[in-house]
Amino acid sequence: MALTLDGKLVVAISSRALFDFEEENLVFEQANDRAYMALQLQRLDIPAKPGVAFSLVKKLLAFNAVTSAVGSACTDHVTSVGSTCTDYVTSVGSTSRTM
Repeated sequence: MALTLDGKLVVAISSRALFDFEEENLVFEQANDRAYMALQLQRLDIPAKPGVAFSLVKKLLAFNAVTSAVGSACTDHVTSVGSTCTDYVTSVGSTSRTM
């Protein structure tokens, strides 16, 4: 059976938005591809710093966790959730409410 995205929200975010790769990008633009590759290889064991879209992704993932914890009533019709789901989301904190 083929994977379908019908009824799903699909969000595409570039790695440069998700992680702070500004220094790497400068090397890429100002030097050559070998210097860029060498820098990347040097940093394989160093986690990338969060980029401008990192908090958005965290909020989207938190929203998934909240709706999964509440049950299918929230995931089936997020726009028409009942009071149980709304109360739960409110109790989770501002991260979920600002979605």
